[in-house]
Amino acid sequence: METRVERVRKQKKEKSKYRFEFLIIIVVVFIFYLGLKATEKSIQELTYVQDQHIFLLNLKVKPSIQLFGKTYDLNVINFIKEFIKSIK
Repeated sequence: METRVERVRKQKKEKSKYRFEFLIIIVVVFIFYLGLKATEKSIQELTYVQDQHIFLLNLKVKPSIQLFGKTYDLNVINFIKEFIKSIK
């Protein structure tokens, strides 16, 4: 049996662990984004093609991501519906 103080300490430790994991995920995604942008810039400079995009994030008109020439829509509702259909 643990005391209340030990239990509260354990809960704080677990909470800080989850915060740290979330922070790590955010940092990794940010580094991935910067890497894609740097790669795109380098490829455009080497090939002298300015209108081709390896990675393009469009959140203004219609939320979408263009990755290696293929466009993916960021419509969460349709994604959930298609995911449910694929499970059935």
